[in-house]
Amino acid sequence: MAGTHPSRMSRTAPPVAAAGDDPAPERYSAARRESRRRAFLEAAGVLFVEKGYGETSLADVVKRSGGSLATLYEFFGNKAGLFRALIDDRASRITRTLSQPEAEGRSVAASLEALGRQLLELLLEPEVIAVQRLVIAESAQFPELASMYFSAGPAAVHGHLRTYLAEQARQGRLAIDDPAVAAEHFGGLVKGTCHVCALFGVPDGLTETERRQRVARAVEAFLKLYAPRAR
Repeated sequence: MAGTHPSRMSRTAPPVAAAGDDPAPERYSAARRESRRRAFLEAAGVLFVEKGYGETSLADVVKRSGGSLATLYEFFGNKAGLFRALIDDRASRITRTLSQPEAEGRSVAASLEALGRQLLELLLEPEVIAVQRLVIAESAQFPELASMYFSAGPAAVHGHLRTYLAEQARQGRLAIDDPAVAAEHFGGLVKGTCHVCALFGVPDGLTETERRQRVARAVEAFLKLYAPRAR
């Protein structure tokens, strides 16, 4: 299955579980189901980076994570579905920041600082950088990877931030005419050159304290740009 194109995998029939294989996912307890799913995701994340998307087979993932091929198919459908789930999982770590109930009681500045710190931290994680390099390297052979990554990762995060900013503008807490552009401005202020330096393997030299200060200054600049207009 190594090297199989994502679009072809959807037409591959799932294997039949042999005696002694894992039971179907619907028979798991909720905790065991999530544990098995996470094991598949973690194994896939490592293997995609180590071997490349095209050279990683679902059998490789099962060998590393345990479980059965039939169970993996039940969870994700095919290799493209597994990759999409992996990116969804990473992106949700950012969007959860503004989805948490306590976000409703925080000021806009506090919410944006929390999001900015989470965004910068995640973008600079070695695993995330490795996945981005993987997508860039393999997108010519597997163009679906680039579109999947963009829609499940950057576009999803941008959409979540756009929705949040639009709501703040509706409540009069920010003066924003185009939430999509404002979301781009916020992301650019937070990332600066830090992300591209990490992508190219160039250390930015910033300490954790300096990164937090960077985010705080980004939020300050953003709020000056989009402060409510005096009436």
